[in-house]
Amino acid sequence: EGGNIGVGFAIPIEQVEITTDQILRTGEAQYPVIGANVQGTETLDGAKVESIAAGSPASRSDLKVGDLIVKVDGKPVTGSIDVVVAVRAHQPGEKVTLTVRRGGKEQDIVVGLEAKTG
Repeated sequence: EGGNIGVGFAIPIEQVEITTDQILRTGEAQYPVIGANVQGTETLDGAKVESIAAGSPASRSDLKVGDLIVKVDGKPVTGSIDVVVAVRAHQPGEKVTLTVRRGGKEQDIVVGLEAKTG
């Protein structure tokens, strides 16, 4: 049985315009990625880095598997979706600042964004 559990997703109009333009010009669209897989926590206190792809921007940064991302560009993160939304608000080639908790301490890590086609 279907229903609404009160969760909604919105795509900023700017992203729609960029994606539409890319598809019309090239037949495909690109979006930014850092090259890390993250998983939300049960306590909604961030997104844990589960893996980092070899050769990705994340692998070239100080980001480590096990880090807990608690902010992206100064905005709090409660789960993995927050990280994806924050990254996709940028363009490939830009950089984001991830605030991570590691060993009980927080630190900022700057990660570049590369393009993924999809």
